Amino acid sequence: MKTDRDVDAMTYEILTDETLAVKDKYYIRTKYPFCYCTDRMTKKQVENVAKSMRNLGFTVIGKTK
Repeated sequence: MKTDRDVDAMTYEILTDETLAVKDKYYIRTKYPFCYCTDRMTKKQVENVAKSMRNLGFTVIGKTK
């Protein structure tokens, strides 16, 4: 039986790095409670990583600008 935690374990989000005021940098982060976060990446890098993660069955939400 799936729970919210099961869904969260597979759900990642593309976020901009506005909190550190770094222009054109992105990272991919899991939803709470797991808090896995990648390093900052360029737009092209984050798109490639998100595509690979989706191919492996992970859900990656959000888009680059």
